Amino acid sequence: LLEREAEAEFFPLSLEKRLGIIARVPLASGFLSGKYRKDVTFPKNDLRSGYSREKIETLIDQVNKLKFLAEELNTTMAQAALKFCTQHQAVSTVIPGGKNPEQVIQNAQVADLPDITPDMIEKINFKTR
Repeated sequence: LLEREAEAEFFPLSLEKRLGIIARVPLASGFLSGKYRKDVTFPKNDLRSGYSREKIETLIDQVNKLKFLAEELNTTMAQAALKFCTQHQAVSTVIPGGKNPEQVIQNAQVADLPDITPDMIEKINFKTR
């Protein structure tokens, strides 16, 4: 949802060749959970500790622009992000992280969410340009 270059470059080719895409890091290393603020600091042993302050702020700004999607789907930001990934016909599966059984259940519940509408996609495109 935050890094969509593959949609234009690889997805059409995968459909043409009848190959499925496996989407990894669909929650943008946790940023699409919506739980981080701009002043977040990560432990030294966390990959995200190497992110610049500017990158963190940019990611959080992007997530804030997309919160409407969770509201319109009446779900969490993480579930909305997973729905976006799983809904594309080129994507066979996603590999989200889950730190506890509750998160795994929430990830699985994405299958029961309503589809993201073309109007919502248009709004996503507008807000992320």
